[in-house]
Amino acid sequence: MKYAAVQNGVVVNIFVPWFPGVDDINQYFHPDVAKLYRQCPEEVELDWLYDEATDTYSAPPEPEPEPEPEPEPEPEDPVEGGQPEQA
Repeated sequence: MKYAAVQNGVVVNIFVPWFPGVDDINQYFHPDVAKLYRQCPEEVELDWLYDEATDTYSAPPEPEPEPEPEPEPEPEDPVEGGQPEQA
């Protein structure tokens, strides 16, 4: 059994009971804290999304890859850049 604390539709904390045979979250926390948690499937992790309307959890979407930085411009060669050669 596993419990998730959800804020604004996002899992912000996970609690797994550790005493054998004591699965009731109220045995671990004060009722004001225990009410912040709800049972969740074992595969749920931090930052997963919770849909209260359907009582379902889903993994967050993969982040967009960072764009490749633009290369620095090469300094202009004074000879090739139209500058006269000094003798």
